[in-house]
Amino acid sequence: MKRYKLMIVLAVVGLIACNPGNPDSGQEPSIAGTIEAFKKALVEADAEALDQLTAASLTYGHSSGLIENKEEFISALVDGTSNFLDIRLSDQQVTTSGDVAIVRHQLDAETEDAGKPRATIRLHVLTVWQHAGGQWKLLARQAVKTDR
Repeated sequence: MKRYKLMIVLAVVGLIACNPGNPDSGQEPSIAGTIEAFKKALVEADAEALDQLTAASLTYGHSSGLIENKEEFISALVDGTSNFLDIRLSDQQVTTSGDVAIVRHQLDAETEDAGKPRATIRLHVLTVWQHAGGQWKLLARQAVKTDR
């Protein structure tokens, strides 16, 4: 009987250890950590980090209605067309389903985009992330302006 119980315990432990259902376990980056890394890469206009954090099929929607692909999005940050001086996130809500995370938050930022005066913006942002190859990648982002 003891041997039978030991086998069951070992089987359960093995299943838990091998379960790929939770991408935020173990050594892999958490979605919250990835969002912080993404925020930092936006402010620093770090092309390499942005490339690593975004999917090849990225669709990046601005509150103005402009939609950019991955190359356009990164280029606009690097050349200063879009320039974040500071970003603060609040009211963050994360929902996961398998290898997908849906993140909503409020973004308050200081910007100084090329050809425009310094501005303070407040946006509601929705991002969709996919966990693949041991990391989270941004698939889609959409922002809308808010006054509250």
